Amino acid sequence: MNDPYVDALVYRIRHDQSVDYSKAEPLDLETDGFHVKVADAAVRFEMKEHFATEQDAREAVDPFARNWEFDVCMRCGPGCFELQFDRAEIRDRRPTPGVFEVNASPVRWQLSTSPVQVTVRRSRYPSPPTDIDSSAPDVQVLWDRYRRYREGREDLASFAYFCLTVLEHHPLVTASVKRKAGRRRVAAAAHFEVEVGVLERIGDLSSTKGGTGARKREGLDRPLTPDETRFLESAVTRLIRRVAERSARDARLGMITESDLTGQ
Repeated sequence: MNDPYVDALVYRIRHDQSVDYSKAEPLDLETDGFHVKVADAAVRFEMKEHFATEQDAREAVDPFARNWEFDVCMRCGPGCFELQFDRAEIRDRRPTPGVFEVNASPVRWQLSTSPVQVTVRRSRYPSPPTDIDSSAPDVQVLWDRYRRYREGREDLASFAYFCLTVLEHHPLVTASVKRKAGRRRVAAAAHFEVEVGVLERIGDLSSTKGGTGARKREGLDRPLTPDETRFLESAVTRLIRRVAERSARDARLGMITESDLTGQ
């Protein structure tokens, strides 16, 4: 009796015109669960464990793929690297000679794009992260809002303030404030290892400036300067990744400082 199993899952790399991987060198790496090969705009996950069905194999691979997408998104922007499931390669332990089964699933995936300015030609594919959990609910919410901002569907001031409040209302931050009667922003800075001054500046800029996208009336006539815009964009992307880092582990992560975000 034949005993089919999933030999590999193959995903296609999708990206917008802001990036070009046509000259990227192949990538070959090992994880605990699979051998990953990246070449010619395809990612092949060769399974190390036994999976009898495509669904079981995808439950193991998809979180890894989503973390990979998220990490590149935070560093390079939406649309730079997204993985679309292409097919499962299924073998029988005692197959009929010459028969190799490939199951292709219908695609339910849409590439999100951002305005194209410059095409960056990459000499290598981005490596997957090992230190984040992008599946956490707060991360998913922040990632969605970040995409909305990059697609021009949300103003930076409102998005930055929302990001700040997510950190301040994290359950462990709230519990810490109740126990120690401390300020929520200070507790958030301690939990996520961010300088309090970074959070204070995000709160100030997002509350008192923004021009037509301001959160409050006082910011209507005070548009963000280019430097302030760069700071907020750098801060929110770094903080979103920090939430994913904290969701993955409780160990020390290293302090995020204002100089990290301004390059000074």
